[in-house]
Order: sequence, then C-alpha cells, then structure tokens
Amino acid sequence: MSRRIFSLTFAVAIILLAAVPARTQEDKVAKINQYVDQFLAMIPKDYELMRKVQLIKDADLTYQNSLTVSVSDVLDCKNKGEMRLLLGMYIFDSNYAMLFDKRKELQESWEFGFHSAMEKLALQGEAGVAMFPAADLKTIIEDPTNPEHRLILIRDINSQVEAILKQAREKPEFLEVVVDEFYGTIIEGLYVICNLALNEDLSGTKMVALFNGLQQSLGGYAKVEAIFAGDEYFEGMIKKGERAKVLNPINTLLETSGGKLKVEDMKKILSIIEPVRSQVVRKCK
Repeated sequence: MSRRIFSLTFAVAIILLAAVPARTQEDKVAKINQYVDQFLAMIPKDYELMRKVQLIKDADLTYQNSLTVSVSDVLDCKNKGEMRLLLGMYIFDSNYAMLFDKRKELQESWEFGFHSAMEKLALQGEAGVAMFPAADLKTIIEDPTNPEHRLILIRDINSQVEAILKQAREKPEFLEVVVDEFYGTIIEGLYVICNLALNEDLSGTKMVALFNGLQQSLGGYAKVEAIFAGDEYFEGMIKKGERAKVLNPINTLLETSGGKLKVEDMKKILSIIEPVRSQVVRKCK
C-alpha cells in the first residue's frame, strides 16, 4: 500500500514539475505583452523631445552643426548598445537641422546617420521596421521648416518605434532598442541645448519654457522605466541604475528650479552628459 502511495505521489510530482516550465513561459509571454502594450500606449504623449525641438528656435537659439553627431567614421567601431543610442542622437539632430532649414545636414543626419545605424543593427526587415520613404524625405527637404513636413518625420519615427515594439512580443530584446533610442535622444538634446544656452540670457520666459520642456521629456523617460519596475531582468537590460546616476540629478535640477537655470547649472548638466555622449560619438580610429 505504501509503495502504491509513493508511486502515485512521485507520478504527481513529475507531472507538476513538467508543468512548471510551461507556466513560467506563459507568465513570461504575458509580462512581455503587458510591457509592450504599456509602451505603445505611451508613445503619442511621451515620446515628445522631437516635438519640443521647436522650443529651441522660440528661445532665439541658433543652429550649430559642430554640436551634432558626425556621420563619418563613427558607426564602424560601435557595439550594439552604442549604436542604439546613436539612433536617438541622429533623430534629435535630424529634427534640429530641419527646424533651421539646414537641408544638407538634415539629409546627412537622417540617411547617413540614422538609416546607416539601423542597417548596421540589422533591424531593417528583421524587426519589421518601415524605413523612411525617399519621396517623403524629398518632400521635407523642399521645405524643412513647414510644420506639416516636420510631422512627416515625427510620424515616421513613431511608426518605426511601434513596428519595433510589436516585434518585441516575439523578441523581447527589441524593447531595449526603443528604450536606448529614447535615452540617446535625451542625451543629445541636453548636450545641444545646454551648449547653445551657455552664453545666452537664461531668464526669459521662452528659455524657461525650453528647460521645462526638457524636464517633461526626462519625466517621460522615467515613465518608460517605471513600466519595468521590480523586474530585475528588464531593469538590468535598460541599465536603470546606471542611467539613474545620469538623469536623476539633472531632473532634480530642472524640477526644483522650475526651468530658471543659471550658467553654473548648464555647466553641471554638461559635466554629467559629456562623458556619456563622448564615448558614443567618438570617431573610429
């Protein structure tokens, strides 16, 4: 009798153990789908730094090509993580050039920067990403300052992000692509804007609006990080702890000042941003 009980117990245990991996896999899939759904819901309202580029011009700042990322001798020596950050940096630079009617610089940042980085990451096709149509780029270059033409770029970027996120249901690593791209956009935006503002009057209402816009973008990134809160694997994947050391002090500075920054604040932000950016944008030897 005891042998029969032992045999039944052992058989039940084997069945239960066999079911655990399947349950775990189902939970993993459900969690990834939840992350993707949350991320997709946030894109229209939180992927905002590109739209806020207009505030640069409103604050009477100028275009300085020397502040943007080079499109030559940069990509070939970069690892995948650095390449993903460059995607975001080239997105900012493209919008920055478009805002000031810099057609040559727009085309270079978009085609030789962003697109080349996408191709090197092997995301085209594999990730289901719809690459930017040549006809649309031609339309933008004809009149880059036209708000409707700028919307073409913004909508295309959003459609690419959505395409990558949808692929993340099957390949979770694509979540990392979108988060890194967003982070790269913020790093480049902070670098360019703080450098432009160093020698300007920081007290004007439009300058304050510009820095408040930056703070809102940092808040948007924090909301993205919050999607993965408590998930050690994904928090590690998006380098939450490492990036908190970069963004948290900047966010605190922008938030507590209400956008009313001083020159020393600009220098402090740049001292935090520049080491991160310089590693990514360095020229290949």
